Amino acid sequence: MLGLPPLFAHILELIVITLLAGTATGAGLRVLHLLRVEPLLSLGERLVFGMLLGYGVISLLVLAVGLLGLLYVPVVVVLLHLLMVAGLRPLLRTLRAAKAPLRSAFNSLRYPPNLFLAVVILMVVAATLVKALMPVATQDDLMYHLALPRRYVEQHAIRFYPDSNYSLFPQLMEMLYTFGYMLGGDRVAVLFAFSMGLLAAAAAALFAKRLLSEKQGLWRALPLLTTAIFLTAPLTGFIMRAANTDFAQASAEMLALYAFYLAIQSTPRPNGRLLALSGICGGISFSIKYYGIAVPGALGLALLAILFYRWRKGDTVQKRQLKRHSVGYIFAYGVPIAALGGVWLLRNFISSGNPVWPAAGNLLGGSYWSPAADPE
Repeated sequence: MLGLPPLFAHILELIVITLLAGTATGAGLRVLHLLRVEPLLSLGERLVFGMLLGYGVISLLVLAVGLLGLLYVPVVVVLLHLLMVAGLRPLLRTLRAAKAPLRSAFNSLRYPPNLFLAVVILMVVAATLVKALMPVATQDDLMYHLALPRRYVEQHAIRFYPDSNYSLFPQLMEMLYTFGYMLGGDRVAVLFAFSMGLLAAAAAALFAKRLLSEKQGLWRALPLLTTAIFLTAPLTGFIMRAANTDFAQASAEMLALYAFYLAIQSTPRPNGRLLALSGICGGISFSIKYYGIAVPGALGLALLAILFYRWRKGDTVQKRQLKRHSVGYIFAYGVPIAALGGVWLLRNFISSGNPVWPAAGNLLGGSYWSPAADPE
Protein backbone atom coordinates (compact mmCIF):
# COMPACT_ATOMS: atom_id res chain seq x y z
CA MET A 1 0.00 0.00 0.00
CA LEU A 2 1.58 3.28 -1.21
CA GLY A 3 4.91 1.46 -1.47
CA LEU A 4 5.31 1.36 2.32
CA PRO A 5 7.17 -1.39 4.19
CA PRO A 6 4.79 -4.28 5.03
CA LEU A 7 4.38 -3.41 8.73
CA PHE A 8 3.55 0.24 8.08
CA ALA A 9 1.31 -0.73 5.16
CA HIS A 10 -0.69 -3.08 7.39
CA ILE A 11 -1.02 -0.43 10.09
CA LEU A 12 -2.32 2.01 7.49
CA GLU A 13 -4.75 -0.62 6.15
CA LEU A 14 -6.11 -1.19 9.66
CA ILE A 15 -6.59 2.56 10.09
CA VAL A 16 -8.42 2.75 6.75
CA ILE A 17 -10.77 -0.16 7.52
CA THR A 18 -11.49 1.31 10.96
CA LEU A 19 -12.40 4.63 9.34
CA LEU A 20 -14.57 2.93 6.72
CA ALA A 21 -16.29 0.67 9.25
CA GLY A 22 -16.98 3.66 11.50
CA THR A 23 -18.38 5.62 8.57
CA ALA A 24 -20.58 2.68 7.60
CA THR A 25 -21.81 2.27 11.17
CA GLY A 26 -22.74 5.95 11.34
CA ALA A 27 -24.68 5.68 8.09
CA GLY A 28 -26.41 2.54 9.37
CA LEU A 29 -27.33 4.28 12.63
CA ARG A 30 -28.97 6.98 10.52
CA VAL A 31 -31.07 4.25 8.86
CA LEU A 32 -32.03 2.87 12.29
CA HIS A 33 -33.07 6.39 13.30
CA LEU A 34 -35.26 6.68 10.21
CA LEU A 35 -36.84 3.32 11.08
CA ARG A 36 -37.42 4.59 14.65
CA VAL A 37 -36.11 1.40 16.22
CA GLU A 38 -33.19 2.86 18.18
CA PRO A 39 -35.10 2.96 21.51
CA LEU A 40 -35.90 -0.74 21.11
CA LEU A 41 -32.25 -1.81 20.83
CA SER A 42 -29.35 -1.86 23.25
CA LEU A 43 -26.21 0.09 22.41
CA GLY A 44 -24.40 -3.04 21.23
CA GLU A 45 -27.35 -4.05 19.09
CA ARG A 46 -27.48 -0.61 17.51
CA LEU A 47 -23.81 -0.84 16.60
CA VAL A 48 -23.96 -4.29 14.96
CA PHE A 49 -27.19 -3.55 13.09
CA GLY A 50 -25.77 -0.16 12.13
CA MET A 51 -22.60 -1.63 10.66
CA LEU A 52 -24.52 -4.16 8.56
CA LEU A 53 -26.95 -1.55 7.27
CA GLY A 54 -24.11 0.87 6.58
CA TYR A 55 -22.24 -1.72 4.55
CA GLY A 56 -25.44 -2.27 2.60
CA VAL A 57 -25.74 1.45 1.89
CA ILE A 58 -22.13 1.65 0.69
CA SER A 59 -22.59 -1.36 -1.59
CA LEU A 60 -25.70 0.05 -3.24
CA LEU A 61 -24.00 3.41 -3.78
CA VAL A 62 -20.97 1.72 -5.36
CA LEU A 63 -23.28 -0.32 -7.58
CA ALA A 64 -25.13 2.82 -8.71
CA VAL A 65 -21.92 4.70 -9.44
CA GLY A 66 -20.43 1.69 -11.23
CA LEU A 67 -23.46 1.15 -13.45
CA LEU A 68 -23.17 4.82 -14.46
CA GLY A 69 -19.53 4.28 -15.40
CA LEU A 70 -18.26 6.67 -12.73
CA LEU A 71 -15.96 4.41 -10.72
CA TYR A 72 -13.22 6.96 -10.21
CA VAL A 73 -11.39 7.66 -6.96
CA PRO A 74 -12.60 11.29 -6.68
CA VAL A 75 -16.22 10.16 -7.05
CA VAL A 76 -15.78 7.44 -4.39
CA VAL A 77 -14.10 9.94 -2.04
CA VAL A 78 -17.07 12.29 -2.44
CA LEU A 79 -19.41 9.42 -1.56
CA LEU A 80 -17.29 8.66 1.50
CA HIS A 81 -17.50 12.26 2.68
CA LEU A 82 -21.27 12.34 2.17
CA LEU A 83 -21.62 9.18 4.25
CA MET A 84 -19.42 10.71 6.95
CA VAL A 85 -21.62 13.79 7.09
CA ALA A 86 -24.80 11.70 7.22
CA GLY A 87 -23.52 9.37 9.92
CA LEU A 88 -21.35 11.58 12.13
CA ARG A 89 -24.05 12.82 14.48
CA PRO A 90 -25.72 9.41 15.07
CA LEU A 91 -22.33 7.80 15.62
CA LEU A 92 -21.17 10.43 18.11
CA ARG A 93 -24.51 10.26 19.93
CA THR A 94 -24.17 6.50 20.25
CA LEU A 95 -20.54 6.63 21.37
CA ARG A 96 -21.37 9.22 24.03
CA ALA A 97 -23.90 6.78 25.45
CA ALA A 98 -21.32 3.97 25.59
CA LYS A 99 -19.76 4.90 28.94
CA ALA A 100 -22.16 2.94 31.17
CA PRO A 101 -22.33 -0.19 28.94
CA LEU A 102 -18.54 -0.27 28.68
CA ARG A 103 -18.21 -0.02 32.45
CA SER A 104 -20.69 -2.87 32.84
CA ALA A 105 -18.78 -4.96 30.26
CA PHE A 106 -15.45 -4.44 32.05
CA ASN A 107 -17.06 -5.24 35.39
CA SER A 108 -18.30 -8.54 33.97
CA LEU A 109 -14.67 -9.52 33.36
CA ARG A 110 -14.18 -9.79 37.12
CA TYR A 111 -16.01 -13.10 36.79
CA PRO A 112 -13.11 -15.53 36.00
CA PRO A 113 -14.85 -17.57 33.25
CA ASN A 114 -15.68 -14.33 31.42
CA LEU A 115 -12.09 -13.12 31.69
CA PHE A 116 -10.76 -16.42 30.37
CA LEU A 117 -13.20 -16.41 27.44
CA ALA A 118 -12.38 -12.77 26.63
CA VAL A 119 -8.68 -13.63 26.43
CA VAL A 120 -9.45 -16.59 24.15
CA ILE A 121 -11.57 -14.41 21.88
CA LEU A 122 -8.91 -11.70 21.63
CA MET A 123 -6.22 -14.26 20.80
CA VAL A 124 -8.33 -15.91 18.09
CA VAL A 125 -9.33 -12.58 16.54
CA ALA A 126 -5.70 -11.42 16.56
CA ALA A 127 -4.49 -14.66 14.93
CA THR A 128 -7.23 -14.50 12.28
CA LEU A 129 -6.42 -10.85 11.61
CA VAL A 130 -2.77 -11.72 11.00
CA LYS A 131 -3.87 -14.33 8.45
CA ALA A 132 -6.22 -11.81 6.83
CA LEU A 133 -3.29 -9.45 6.27
CA MET A 134 -1.32 -12.06 4.33
CA PRO A 135 -1.31 -12.08 0.51
CA VAL A 136 -4.47 -13.40 -1.14
CA ALA A 137 -4.12 -17.07 -2.05
CA THR A 138 -7.60 -18.67 -1.97
CA GLN A 139 -9.20 -19.92 -5.17
CA ASP A 140 -12.52 -18.10 -4.87
CA ASP A 141 -10.80 -14.77 -4.20
CA LEU A 142 -8.52 -15.11 -7.21
CA MET A 143 -11.32 -16.33 -9.50
CA TYR A 144 -14.07 -13.82 -8.78
CA HIS A 145 -14.47 -12.30 -5.30
CA LEU A 146 -11.49 -10.01 -5.88
CA ALA A 147 -10.95 -10.59 -9.60
CA LEU A 148 -14.25 -8.96 -10.58
CA PRO A 149 -13.76 -5.85 -8.39
CA ARG A 150 -10.30 -5.43 -9.94
CA ARG A 151 -11.87 -5.50 -13.41
CA TYR A 152 -14.52 -3.00 -12.31
CA VAL A 153 -11.84 -0.63 -11.02
CA GLU A 154 -9.77 -0.99 -14.19
CA GLN A 155 -12.81 -0.34 -16.41
CA HIS A 156 -14.25 2.38 -14.10
CA ALA A 157 -17.60 0.65 -14.49
CA ILE A 158 -19.57 -2.38 -13.31
CA ARG A 159 -20.36 -4.57 -16.28
CA PHE A 160 -21.48 -8.05 -17.23
CA TYR A 161 -18.55 -10.25 -18.23
CA PRO A 162 -19.82 -13.32 -20.11
CA ASP A 163 -16.53 -15.14 -19.46
CA SER A 164 -17.35 -15.18 -15.72
CA ASN A 165 -20.43 -17.03 -14.46
CA TYR A 166 -20.18 -14.99 -11.28
CA SER A 167 -20.40 -11.53 -12.80
CA LEU A 168 -24.19 -11.48 -12.49
CA PHE A 169 -24.46 -13.11 -9.09
CA PRO A 170 -25.72 -10.92 -6.22
CA GLN A 171 -22.60 -8.90 -5.42
CA LEU A 172 -23.15 -6.84 -2.30
CA MET A 173 -19.79 -7.93 -0.89
CA GLU A 174 -18.03 -7.47 -4.21
CA MET A 175 -19.24 -3.88 -4.19
CA LEU A 176 -17.59 -3.45 -0.78
CA TYR A 177 -14.43 -5.05 -2.14
CA THR A 178 -14.49 -2.61 -5.05
CA PHE A 179 -14.81 0.24 -2.55
CA GLY A 180 -11.89 -1.18 -0.57
CA TYR A 181 -9.76 -1.62 -3.69
CA MET A 182 -10.20 2.02 -4.63
CA LEU A 183 -9.45 3.37 -1.17
CA GLY A 184 -6.70 1.06 0.03
CA GLY A 185 -6.08 -2.04 -2.07
CA ASP A 186 -6.88 -5.73 -1.85
CA ARG A 187 -6.03 -6.01 1.86
CA VAL A 188 -8.68 -3.43 2.74
CA ALA A 189 -11.12 -5.46 0.62
CA VAL A 190 -10.30 -8.59 2.64
CA LEU A 191 -10.65 -6.64 5.89
CA PHE A 192 -14.21 -5.76 4.87
CA ALA A 193 -14.95 -9.51 4.82
CA PHE A 194 -13.14 -9.93 8.14
CA SER A 195 -15.23 -7.23 9.82
CA MET A 196 -18.45 -8.64 8.39
CA GLY A 197 -17.56 -12.03 9.81
CA LEU A 198 -17.11 -10.55 13.27
CA LEU A 199 -20.68 -9.22 13.15
CA ALA A 200 -22.12 -12.73 13.41
CA ALA A 201 -20.00 -13.47 16.49
CA ALA A 202 -20.97 -10.17 18.12
CA ALA A 203 -24.65 -10.65 17.27
CA ALA A 204 -24.64 -14.15 18.78
CA ALA A 205 -23.18 -12.81 22.04
CA LEU A 206 -25.69 -9.96 22.20
CA PHE A 207 -28.56 -12.33 21.48
CA ALA A 208 -27.46 -14.65 24.28
CA LYS A 209 -27.07 -11.68 26.62
CA ARG A 210 -30.60 -10.48 25.90
CA LEU A 211 -32.04 -13.94 26.50
CA LEU A 212 -30.10 -14.48 29.72
CA SER A 213 -30.04 -10.98 31.20
CA GLU A 214 -31.59 -12.21 34.46
CA LYS A 215 -29.54 -15.39 34.82
CA GLN A 216 -26.84 -15.89 37.44
CA GLY A 217 -23.96 -18.30 37.96
CA LEU A 218 -22.34 -19.95 34.95
CA TRP A 219 -25.11 -18.61 32.72
CA ARG A 220 -23.31 -15.25 32.89
CA ALA A 221 -20.52 -16.71 30.76
CA LEU A 222 -22.80 -17.93 27.95
CA PRO A 223 -22.64 -14.77 25.76
CA LEU A 224 -18.83 -14.87 25.58
CA LEU A 225 -18.86 -18.67 25.35
CA THR A 226 -21.13 -18.41 22.31
CA THR A 227 -18.67 -16.06 20.62
CA ALA A 228 -15.68 -18.17 21.60
CA ILE A 229 -17.24 -21.35 20.16
CA PHE A 230 -18.07 -19.55 16.93
CA LEU A 231 -14.61 -18.04 16.48
CA THR A 232 -12.61 -21.13 17.46
CA ALA A 233 -14.30 -23.42 14.94
CA PRO A 234 -11.56 -24.39 12.43
CA LEU A 235 -13.67 -23.34 9.45
CA THR A 236 -14.07 -19.85 10.91
CA GLY A 237 -10.37 -19.02 10.79
CA PHE A 238 -10.08 -20.41 7.26
CA ILE A 239 -12.97 -18.37 5.85
CA MET A 240 -12.38 -15.11 7.71
CA ARG A 241 -8.85 -14.79 6.36
CA ALA A 242 -10.16 -14.34 2.82
CA ALA A 243 -12.58 -12.18 0.86
CA ASN A 244 -15.32 -14.79 0.94
CA THR A 245 -19.03 -14.12 1.32
CA ASP A 246 -20.06 -17.01 3.56
CA PHE A 247 -19.71 -15.33 6.93
CA ALA A 248 -21.08 -12.07 5.58
CA GLN A 249 -24.20 -13.99 4.61
CA ALA A 250 -24.23 -15.68 8.03
CA SER A 251 -24.01 -12.28 9.74
CA ALA A 252 -26.91 -10.88 7.72
CA GLU A 253 -29.01 -13.97 8.40
CA MET A 254 -28.20 -13.89 12.10
CA LEU A 255 -29.27 -10.27 12.36
CA ALA A 256 -32.42 -10.93 10.31
CA LEU A 257 -33.32 -13.67 12.80
CA TYR A 258 -32.38 -11.39 15.72
CA ALA A 259 -34.63 -8.53 14.57
CA PHE A 260 -37.41 -11.00 13.76
CA TYR A 261 -37.25 -12.40 17.29
CA LEU A 262 -37.42 -8.91 18.79
CA ALA A 263 -40.37 -8.03 16.55
CA ILE A 264 -42.35 -11.16 17.45
CA GLN A 265 -41.61 -10.80 21.17
CA SER A 266 -43.08 -7.30 21.15
CA THR A 267 -46.44 -7.11 22.90
CA PRO A 268 -49.37 -6.98 22.45
CA ARG A 269 -48.70 -7.19 18.70
CA PRO A 270 -45.58 -7.74 16.56
CA ASN A 271 -43.53 -4.59 16.00
CA GLY A 272 -43.78 -3.58 12.34
CA ARG A 273 -40.64 -1.42 12.44
CA LEU A 274 -38.54 -4.31 13.75
CA LEU A 275 -40.06 -6.56 11.10
CA ALA A 276 -38.91 -4.02 8.51
CA LEU A 277 -35.41 -4.14 10.04
CA SER A 278 -35.48 -7.94 9.81
CA GLY A 279 -36.59 -7.67 6.19
CA ILE A 280 -33.73 -5.30 5.39
CA CYS A 281 -31.22 -7.71 6.92
CA GLY A 282 -32.83 -10.53 4.95
CA GLY A 283 -32.59 -8.48 1.77
CA ILE A 284 -28.91 -7.89 2.46
CA SER A 285 -28.45 -11.64 2.91
CA PHE A 286 -30.04 -12.28 -0.49
CA SER A 287 -27.88 -9.51 -1.95
CA ILE A 288 -24.78 -11.42 -0.86
CA LYS A 289 -25.69 -14.83 -2.29
CA TYR A 290 -28.63 -16.47 -4.01
CA TYR A 291 -28.67 -18.94 -1.12
CA GLY A 292 -29.20 -15.97 1.16
CA ILE A 293 -32.93 -16.09 0.44
CA ALA A 294 -33.35 -19.34 2.41
CA VAL A 295 -33.40 -17.90 5.95
CA PRO A 296 -35.47 -14.80 5.07
CA GLY A 297 -37.89 -17.08 3.23
CA ALA A 298 -38.19 -19.37 6.24
CA LEU A 299 -38.76 -16.37 8.51
CA GLY A 300 -41.49 -15.17 6.15
CA LEU A 301 -43.27 -18.50 6.48
CA ALA A 302 -42.78 -18.34 10.24
CA LEU A 303 -44.38 -14.89 10.30
CA LEU A 304 -47.45 -16.20 8.47
CA ALA A 305 -47.68 -19.15 10.87
CA ILE A 306 -47.32 -16.93 13.95
CA LEU A 307 -49.95 -14.47 12.76
CA PHE A 308 -52.35 -17.32 12.00
CA TYR A 309 -51.70 -18.97 15.39
CA ARG A 310 -52.28 -15.74 17.28
CA TRP A 311 -55.44 -15.11 15.29
CA ARG A 312 -56.75 -18.60 16.15
CA LYS A 313 -55.90 -18.26 19.85
CA GLY A 314 -56.89 -14.62 20.33
CA ASP A 315 -60.12 -13.19 21.62
CA THR A 316 -62.49 -11.16 19.47
CA VAL A 317 -60.60 -7.87 19.95
CA GLN A 318 -57.22 -9.45 19.22
CA LYS A 319 -58.58 -11.16 16.12
CA ARG A 320 -59.95 -7.86 14.84
CA GLN A 321 -56.61 -6.09 15.44
CA LEU A 322 -54.58 -8.84 13.80
CA LYS A 323 -56.91 -8.89 10.81
CA ARG A 324 -56.47 -5.15 10.43
CA HIS A 325 -52.67 -5.10 10.84
CA SER A 326 -51.50 -8.45 9.44
CA VAL A 327 -51.13 -7.23 5.86
CA GLY A 328 -49.03 -4.34 7.12
CA TYR A 329 -46.75 -6.73 9.02
CA ILE A 330 -46.32 -8.91 5.95
CA PHE A 331 -45.52 -5.92 3.76
CA ALA A 332 -43.16 -4.43 6.36
CA TYR A 333 -41.16 -7.65 6.31
CA GLY A 334 -41.45 -8.63 2.67
CA VAL A 335 -41.03 -5.34 0.80
CA PRO A 336 -37.41 -4.70 1.91
CA ILE A 337 -36.41 -8.22 0.87
CA ALA A 338 -38.08 -7.83 -2.52
CA ALA A 339 -36.64 -4.34 -3.04
CA LEU A 340 -33.04 -5.20 -2.13
CA GLY A 341 -33.03 -8.57 -3.84
CA GLY A 342 -34.84 -7.11 -6.81
CA VAL A 343 -31.96 -4.72 -7.48
CA TRP A 344 -29.71 -7.64 -8.43
CA LEU A 345 -32.38 -9.61 -10.26
CA LEU A 346 -33.29 -6.54 -12.34
CA ARG A 347 -29.64 -5.95 -13.18
CA ASN A 348 -29.34 -9.57 -14.29
CA PHE A 349 -32.46 -9.34 -16.45
CA ILE A 350 -31.33 -6.14 -18.14
CA SER A 351 -27.83 -7.51 -18.76
CA SER A 352 -28.68 -11.04 -19.86
CA GLY A 353 -32.44 -11.48 -20.17
CA ASN A 354 -32.42 -13.92 -17.24
CA PRO A 355 -32.99 -12.58 -13.70
CA VAL A 356 -31.05 -15.46 -12.13
CA TRP A 357 -28.37 -15.91 -14.82
CA PRO A 358 -26.69 -18.33 -15.32
CA ALA A 359 -29.05 -20.52 -13.26
CA ALA A 360 -32.34 -21.78 -14.73
CA GLY A 361 -31.03 -21.18 -18.22
CA ASN A 362 -32.92 -24.21 -19.52
CA LEU A 363 -36.15 -22.44 -18.50
CA LEU A 364 -35.35 -18.74 -18.83
CA GLY A 365 -32.54 -18.78 -21.37
CA GLY A 366 -30.43 -15.66 -21.42
CA SER A 367 -27.46 -14.23 -23.26
CA TYR A 368 -24.33 -16.39 -23.61
CA TRP A 369 -26.08 -19.40 -22.12
CA SER A 370 -25.93 -22.93 -23.47
CA PRO A 371 -26.79 -26.33 -21.97
CA ALA A 372 -23.09 -27.20 -21.92
CA ALA A 373 -22.33 -24.20 -19.72
CA ASP A 374 -25.27 -24.64 -17.37
CA PRO A 375 -23.89 -24.56 -13.79
CA GLU A 376 -26.81 -26.71 -12.65
